[in-house]
Amino acid sequence: MEKSTKFNLNTRTRILVYAAAAVIFIFLSEKFFFSNLGARIKNIDRQIKLKEVELKSGVSIQNKKEDIMTDFQTFKGYLNENSMSDADLEAGFLKEMEKIAQKSKVSIVSLTPGDKKSGIGGNEVFYADARIEATLDQFYSFLYEIQSSKLLIKIERMSISVKDENASALRADATISMTVL
Repeated sequence: MEKSTKFNLNTRTRILVYAAAAVIFIFLSEKFFFSNLGARIKNIDRQIKLKEVELKSGVSIQNKKEDIMTDFQTFKGYLNENSMSDADLEAGFLKEMEKIAQKSKVSIVSLTPGDKKSGIGGNEVFYADARIEATLDQFYSFLYEIQSSKLLIKIERMSISVKDENASALRADATISMTVL
């Protein structure tokens, strides 16, 4: 009986074959299993960066929302409340004009409501014709109070004349408007 020498390898050769098989196994497992892992990690990194950008955008939008809400609270008084009728809005306008006159110590000779018109963008504009008498300082105070009113009030037309020959008092005829958004 002859021994088959086909697979009879000495110890050194056997170690080399096992080492080569291990290297081939490692190379193939890296190629098939771990190469996909690298692609997955890159994909996850890309998704993380996208989420970070979305979160930063969301924080920016939230900050803008808070700014808008504070601005809304600031200008809320200018908005037309649907519960208020035109008569209520007109009465509020005339009362505000009387308050402004009292605050600036101007004498209102006459204050009559005018026509209501639709303004730009569906806004309502209420008009009033006023005749006032005041000294120059009181008149300046009146103009300042109109400008700093919480309502959107402006003087559309104004005619100023001297009330008497002493020029101590002025008389003004004005058309004043209030815009309601």
